[in-house]
Amino acid sequence: MQYQSTATHAPFTAANQKEAVLIACNHLGTDLGAKVELVSCEHGGDHSACVVSVTTKAKNWSEGQQVEQEKTEQRRFVVKPYTY
Repeated sequence: MQYQSTATHAPFTAANQKEAVLIACNHLGTDLGAKVELVSCEHGGDHSACVVSVTTKAKNWSEGQQVEQEKTEQRRFVVKPYTY
């Protein structure tokens, strides 16, 4: 079945709603170059409202040295069947 996510927008194929949520998380991680972990997901009717933790790494300069810093934030998105 075709699904869409407000996190990634492009439609994709999944066997069921739960698999669609995992695929959306993977797509988001790839798009952002980040580590994405599912925090919570509420399934209702034909859609799922999800919260994920997104961790990105950035290289910054501190006192003349390059250091890698991690930033973690939460994002929300919805996964639902794709409608043409």
